[in-house]
Amino acid sequence: MFQKTLLIAPPSSSYLGAARPPSNLGYLAQTLADAGVDYAVEDLRTAHSLTRLRRRLASFQPDLVGVSIVSLEYQRSYDLIQEVKRLRPQAAVVVGGPHVSALGSQVLEECPPADFAILQEGEQPLLHLCRGDDYASIPGLLYRQNGTVRAGPAAQCRKDLDNIAFPRYQGFDLG
Repeated sequence: MFQKTLLIAPPSSSYLGAARPPSNLGYLAQTLADAGVDYAVEDLRTAHSLTRLRRRLASFQPDLVGVSIVSLEYQRSYDLIQEVKRLRPQAAVVVGGPHVSALGSQVLEECPPADFAILQEGEQPLLHLCRGDDYASIPGLLYRQNGTVRAGPAAQCRKDLDNIAFPRYQGFDLG
């Protein structure tokens, strides 16, 4: 069971990187908020530095850190995950996003500091992970067990999109 989750949008080389808040993290954060899970968000696509991330890790003390990965910036994200693990080794790291959905278990093989990966939509798998459900029962979850990457049931595409809570972006730096 994970009590405190920090969601991170890694730095981006795109000049449009922070033109809007990260909607993917908005949906994840809203799901956690609605379920009463304590969360924080750090958007490194803005001018925020690793110094600010270090301070956030020290003050918030998450036991789970979620990182969204896009293929264009995947190596940068892997380096960031390694730094997160160095700064907060007791925290588990879960990755998601388009890069993870495209490559699946290869991401966990390429990035040993990552403990979990979520394929496709992450709202429900992340919530089940935070609640401490059996990893093998969580659809779309990849996890490590005795040095081997294992998978829960296949990810389910949501058809009831109107039932996903719209993000309110509480805790996001919108200024």
